[in-house]
Amino acid sequence: MSNYFEAKRFMLVLKRDELMRWRSLTVTALTILGVTALLTLFQSVTEQSVEAQVGLYGAFLFLGGYLVASAAFKAMHSREAVHDWLMLPASTEEKFLSRLLSTTLGYWIFITLIFTLGVLLGQLFQFILAGRTGVFFNPLSRRVLLLFPHYLISQSVFVAGAAFFRKHQFLKSILFLSILGMVVGFFTLLMVRLLFGEFFASGINFEFDFSLADPSFRATRRVGEVLLSVIKIVYFYLLAPFCWITAYFRVREAEVRYAV
Repeated sequence: MSNYFEAKRFMLVLKRDELMRWRSLTVTALTILGVTALLTLFQSVTEQSVEAQVGLYGAFLFLGGYLVASAAFKAMHSREAVHDWLMLPASTEEKFLSRLLSTTLGYWIFITLIFTLGVLLGQLFQFILAGRTGVFFNPLSRRVLLLFPHYLISQSVFVAGAAFFRKHQFLKSILFLSILGMVVGFFTLLMVRLLFGEFFASGINFEFDFSLADPSFRATRRVGEVLLSVIKIVYFYLLAPFCWITAYFRVREAEVRYAV
């Protein structure tokens, strides 16, 4: 049997984690179910739209996913629960993957099922009260499925924050993202100023009376397209793995430090 990962042992760890959270999962499910059904019923009074349902679903998915991810390694940072975390008969890899799977793919499946049931319940109430139904929520539609990669990528930052920060993981992750956003924004403005400097009249005033066919502008546009392609590659293919790997090594380091 492997000391790092064994499928049967991993499934037991995953099952244990979910059984220990069944009360909170039940309360969360009932709350989301009720809120979704109520909002769906309210929408019957106004104009219903697929965009409104997808927007509400996205709010539950992203905000709830960030909160769940921020608490992924709460036991590891708690003085009361760290002993149970260390003494759990499983490897670091199994414990880490269990929390990662349950807070990413597990939460996505959970919220999608509960939200869909909530919309159906709201439509049922609408049919009973008004004799008609409105727009149904399709969890397999293209609009809904396109949210998943962005949810997975953005949530990975909060998974890393859960591993690094001992307290107030969610708030500290938001603070980190805010600082990072300001730095990236400043860098972006600086790059725009350098690349399009010749089109600036004075100060921050921008001259728009240039031709798009100008050779210097075409060269600058090509540079911008390359930068945009690099940003897309980093966002879609590198950000989430980087955050997960960083979080794993942080969990591994913490276990060694706490166990000594």
